[in-house]
Amino acid sequence: MNLAKWLLLIVVFFGGAFETLVAQPIEMKLEEQMVSLERDVVRIYNELQKFLFEDPGRRGNELRAFESLITIYVDKILNLYDTFWRMEGTTLETQQNIAARCLLFRALTYLERAKENPGNYGKACEDYKKALHLSQNRSKEPLLSTKLPHEVWVGNKLYSRLADLLDSREKNFQMIDCFRITNKLSNLGKD
Repeated sequence: MNLAKWLLLIVVFFGGAFETLVAQPIEMKLEEQMVSLERDVVRIYNELQKFLFEDPGRRGNELRAFESLITIYVDKILNLYDTFWRMEGTTLETQQNIAARCLLFRALTYLERAKENPGNYGKACEDYKKALHLSQNRSKEPLLSTKLPHEVWVGNKLYSRLADLLDSREKNFQMIDCFRITNKLSNLGKD
């Protein structure tokens, strides 16, 4: 009888340890995938900026292609983020930061074509709001002020923080405007 208790205790102890060992590599693989996808989003954004810098008059289908490509990657990142959210016992700060940064890059990409497609302004606002919501629970420095994990080039200028990128491109004011417009529209329905 005593031997049976010991065997049961060993199975319970090592079974739980084995489950933890299996879960950690899965979480690490998912996080590695998110980091890789974020690198791709930044690479695509850099290519878009290079494309616009070389010939600012090029618009239309080329911009739509960059927009579609970034959207595919951001959607994959958001799906991975949702997977992390559903997994118990995982910390989400790193995943939240990755998802928020990628949403901001997609918002900036949408703004590049907002003149041709006014609906892009609304999409950019939604992504900006989602990004700020995701980064809202940071106990340290605000996400917009933290150093970017990858180089971002616009023209011949290197950016190391999202706040600098938004400010220098005057995109920050456009993003803040979206809050004003959204609030006005929501207040119109209350009268």
